[in-house]
Amino acid sequence: MHYFWTGLLGLVALTWVITSVRAVRGMSSLPRLSHVTPTPDDDCPTVSILVAARDEAEKLPAALATLLAQNYPRYEVIAVNDRSNDPTGQILDEFARTHKNLKVIHLTELPPGWLGKPHALTTAFKQATGDWLVFTDADVHFAPDVLRRTVALVQERHWDHLTAMAFIELKGFWEKTVVTFFALGFILAALDDVDLLGCEIHHRPIAFGKGLHGQQHAAHVRMHDDRVGGLFRSLGAGQRTHLQALAG
Repeated sequence: MHYFWTGLLGLVALTWVITSVRAVRGMSSLPRLSHVTPTPDDDCPTVSILVAARDEAEKLPAALATLLAQNYPRYEVIAVNDRSNDPTGQILDEFARTHKNLKVIHLTELPPGWLGKPHALTTAFKQATGDWLVFTDADVHFAPDVLRRTVALVQERHWDHLTAMAFIELKGFWEKTVVTFFALGFILAALDDVDLLGCEIHHRPIAFGKGLHGQQHAAHVRMHDDRVGGLFRSLGAGQRTHLQALAG
């Protein structure tokens, strides 16, 4: 019995060692935006940043300011106030008065069969005019050159879909512990080519064009969180999980 438990625990330890080595090798191979040369003005396609906000009055102003301060020549921000009960809508309207590239949509109802956030983002998508679509959250901060570097990366690698993980500011022991454990799960999942989520950028013709007209409802309600990557692969799109720090 002693040999059995020794062997079992040794096998478990060996498994974790191998997994850790794979994780380190995988993480080190992921490209980082800080290493990418920003795209020059003449090569910048149009970009639409889509963001849904519900009761985000506390965090929205600082995050939205970074979205509107991008060092990028041709882009728009489409922000959806998703049935908020706080001043979120008022904050969006105030920003829109001073930023011509910000479009604000106010939603008051949720249609049957929809989840809130997917419905809000789909509504924003229908108003988008960009060649590329960026989906992000209302509390994510963008560094000023994120769009330029991201576009440069996807153009260089000929990707149609890219998912980025943001740098997370953590406060307190338990927050650090829980988020670190959660992030470790993401990293281990990435070893098997599962997409990490945080900020997504999609090439419009693949994301919502060829083969997807009339399927937007299913794509957003059931696949927005963990099956988008599989959808893109089924359409033959080039994609890659990409790790970088979005916070300035």
